[in-house]
Amino acid sequence: MIFLVIGLVLGFELINTALEHCVDLISPEHHPLAEKSKDAAAAAVLCLSFFAAVIGVIFFWDLKVFGEIFSFFSKNIIALIGLIFSAIIWFVIIFVVKTDKNVKKDEET
Repeated sequence: MIFLVIGLVLGFELINTALEHCVDLISPEHHPLAEKSKDAAAAAVLCLSFFAAVIGVIFFWDLKVFGEIFSFFSKNIIALIGLIFSAIIWFVIIFVVKTDKNVKKDEET
């Protein structure tokens, strides 16, 4: 079951990539419908990824392990600070840093 879900996520990601390239080929300039089709394909991958995470939690759920993880981070404050710091850095990289695509969109508007 796990391998099936992993394969589905990877397959949907490949379909999403192919669809985005096709939309870029058909509509090189910015068009609202092209953007909506790309967003819909990305949302399908997101939904499937959420489903895969739920399946993973169902299969690997073990309260003892979660307790050990919590205990580790409560005893090792430096590791907890490192985890929080890395999460903040990834948040900034993903949502704040402007990529080439974001810069081009800002220039067009």
